[in-house]
Amino acid sequence: MPISNHLTRWRSALVAVAAALALAACSKSDAEKPADKAPSAPAPAQKPHGNHDAAHGGVVMMDAEYHVEIVLDTKAGKHRVYVSDGARDPLPASTFDEVKLTVAGEALAMTRAADDKSWEATGKPAPTSGAKVSIVYSKGGKPVASFADLPIEYVLTGKMPGEDNGHSAAGEHAHKAPHGGLVKTTSGGHIELVADASGKFQVWLLDGQLAPRPVAGASVKIKVAAKGYADVAAAATGDHFEGTGASIPGEHPAAIVTATVGGKTETARFELHLEPAEHVGGDGHGGHAH
Repeated sequence: MPISNHLTRWRSALVAVAAALALAACSKSDAEKPADKAPSAPAPAQKPHGNHDAAHGGVVMMDAEYHVEIVLDTKAGKHRVYVSDGARDPLPASTFDEVKLTVAGEALAMTRAADDKSWEATGKPAPTSGAKVSIVYSKGGKPVASFADLPIEYVLTGKMPGEDNGHSAAGEHAHKAPHGGLVKTTSGGHIELVADASGKFQVWLLDGQLAPRPVAGASVKIKVAAKGYADVAAAATGDHFEGTGASIPGEHPAAIVTATVGGKTETARFELHLEPAEHVGGDGHGGHAH
């Protein structure tokens, strides 16, 4: 056979081997490529925090996770408690294992309604003034939250004693807070609260013209509606009171300021908005009570 024929056969064989090697390499490369990742599902949208409007005519209290609405009966003494989540969607009464309600010194062990929509207890008709209300609710054998010594006027009407005084709810927010917090009307004048998510509180006792009242002989305590949050006793500092507690959980708990001035007690309830300022319209009051 001529040498040229041998060369042709060798070239053909080499081409075939090279093609086979290239195909194998291509197949291996494809096999080593990671499979396309499935598109990740979008994170579920966080439910917005619900309002505190009472759905059953009572008053709404909030801990770090739940809302409870306390409804007192001033005629027949048939008191009820409703449960909802952070967005105010109704929850069954069986969300909790136990609810204890104290109205004007009468301790009531509540029971779940047959439709599981509320907790119920029948006691004495609730007085309309001059009494206190407390509630403790438990889950898994442990208290979820408790609220003690709430003025019964507040539980019945949503207003602290002395908060009427010709001031409408809109009027409360119309007060220009001298120190950037929120002003509430009380039986003795006004209270201004500035709260920070770190747990720092500043309280001013103000008169009818929003000027600081004397702090000598007065005392101030702050109660935050959050599970396990210890009450904060504020000390007089200059013309106001300051106190520091633990970091405040959540962005929207309520805080109740109790001031004793000249032997008389004044209370004011504030809804805290502790989200960053940019989440509150950029008005610079994101860390204050509103």
